[in-house]
Amino acid sequence: KKHDIPDVDIFVFGAQEMGLDSKVFGQMLRTLVGVQKYCVLTHKRLSGLYIGILVKRSLRDQIAKNEIKVKATRTGIGNIYGNKGAVGVSFRMNRTSFCFINAHLAARRSNKSLQERIEDLVLIVQGLDLGDSQIDVTHQFHCMYLL
Repeated sequence: KKHDIPDVDIFVFGAQEMGLDSKVFGQMLRTLVGVQKYCVLTHKRLSGLYIGILVKRSLRDQIAKNEIKVKATRTGIGNIYGNKGAVGVSFRMNRTSFCFINAHLAARRSNKSLQERIEDLVLIVQGLDLGDSQIDVTHQFHCMYLL
């Protein structure tokens, strides 16, 4: 059997330091999960960071296009460079809301660096603006994932 994948409704793929073109990556993902059964809901790229979401074709109509938010934010040097940062997607399927964030943080081991990564995560969540800016984003979604 070509695609020996369990019955999954949503696939979320995140990549960091990816050297492939987004189109090529998307084709690889569709080939992996099966183009007849799944379609690309959306995708986003920031430099080498990538997030792609595929859903069952039978569920695509349950996700309103105007409720799909796709954003990117930089946390690299001076918040200008895209070598660090995040890409994120939020949407609602029926009555369940989802948020997926693929973050690429600086790799360091000191306690000071840990605090800097936490601060970068706060900047990322605020900068992505995937929900209502008046409410903490971690309280807005039924399912929230950080990749």
